[in-house]
Amino acid sequence: MRIEDFKPTSAGKIILNLEGHYAFIPNDLPPTISWTSELVSAVTDATRRIGELAGLGRKLPDPRRLVRMFLRREAELSSRIENTFARVQTMVLFEDVPKVERETPSVREVDNNFQSLEFAVQSVEYRPVTRSLIKEMHAILLKDVRGHDKTPGQFRTVQAHIGRSSDIKQARFVPVPPHAIEPCMEQLEKYLNTRDNLPTVIRAALAHYQFEAIHPFADGNGRIGRVLLLLQLVNEGVLPAPLLNPSAQLELRRQDYYDHLLAVSQTGDWTNWIIFFAQGLATEAMDAATRVEKMEALRLDYHARVRAPRASALLPKLIDELFISPSVTVKRVAEMLDISRESASPLIDRLVRHQILREVTGQQRGRVYLAQGVVDLFSTDANPDR
Repeated sequence: MRIEDFKPTSAGKIILNLEGHYAFIPNDLPPTISWTSELVSAVTDATRRIGELAGLGRKLPDPRRLVRMFLRREAELSSRIENTFARVQTMVLFEDVPKVERETPSVREVDNNFQSLEFAVQSVEYRPVTRSLIKEMHAILLKDVRGHDKTPGQFRTVQAHIGRSSDIKQARFVPVPPHAIEPCMEQLEKYLNTRDNLPTVIRAALAHYQFEAIHPFADGNGRIGRVLLLLQLVNEGVLPAPLLNPSAQLELRRQDYYDHLLAVSQTGDWTNWIIFFAQGLATEAMDAATRVEKMEALRLDYHARVRAPRASALLPKLIDELFISPSVTVKRVAEMLDISRESASPLIDRLVRHQILREVTGQQRGRVYLAQGVVDLFSTDANPDR
C-alpha cells in the first residue's frame, strides 16, 4: 500500500500494525459532506425513485410475495462481483434437482448468500442490526463452502490485504488491523442504529464504505457488506420490503465501484462515491419498479388462465405461492396447501396444461415443476423496459 497515495484529506489514518506493515483505520461516521449541486441532484433523484418503488410495493396485496425472488437475484449479482456464478433458476432448482450442483458447483455458495440475505431480512423485523447479527449472517454465508475454514461468524484475527499479489507490501489496500476491528465495528453499529438528519441514501453510502474499509472478516466481506446495504434501506423505512437489487449496478461497474471506495480512503472523496452510489440506486429502483409491475401483471394473467366454473379455489392460492417458490413437487404442494398428495397432483396437472408450470426432470418419479415465467422475470439476461 503506497502511503504517499493517502492525502491529508483521507477518510482515515495510516498506522503501523504489529507486523510493521502499514494499515488503514477509517474515521468515525459521519464525515462532513460537501453539498455540491451534482450530489444533491443524484441523492434527490435516488430518493424519489426509491420512493416511487416503495409506493408501488405498498399497493401490492402482499409485497413480501416478491421478496424471495428479489433476494435470489441480489444473491446472484452480489456473488458475481466476487467471481462466483449461479443463475437464479439454478438456485431455485438447487434443493430439488441433484444434478444442478454437479453442473454448477458454485450454486451452494450463491445459495448461502441468498440464505444469509433472507435470514438478515427476517431478523431485522424484530431485532436491530448488531455485530452479533452480522456475525450470524457471515456464519450462514460460509457454511460448508469455500471459506468455511476462515472462521465463519468471527471477526478475523490476522491482517488482511487487498490486491492481486500475495505480498502485503504490494497490496492495493490494507484494511483495519485485527486489534482495531471490534472498536471500529462498534462505532459502525452505533451509526446504523442512530438516526441523523442525512438522507438514507447518503447514510447507506457512508455505512457501506465504512464496512468495506474495516473489512472485518477473513472472507466474504463484500457480500456481507452488500447485505447490510439492502438491510439499511428497509430498516430505515425507505422501502417496505427489499424489492431492490443494489448489487446490479455495482456488478456492472465493478472497477468504478472499487475505485470510488479506494478514493474515499485515499483522498476523502465522499462526493463522487455518494454520487456513484446514488445513481446506481436510482437506476435499480426504476428497474425494480418495472419488475414489480410485470410480476403483478403475470400473477393476474395466471389467475385469469385458471378461472373457470367449478375450478378449485386452491388454484389461485397455489399460483400465488409460485411467486415465492417457483420450483415445486407434488409433496411440497400438498404441504403448502395442507392437502393430500392425491389432491395436489391434479392441481399441478392443471397448471401444466395452462403452461404455468413445466416439468424439468424428464423423470416418471420424483418430478419437479418450474414456473418458468416467474423465473424469467428475474433472470440477469432479462432486461425489463426502463
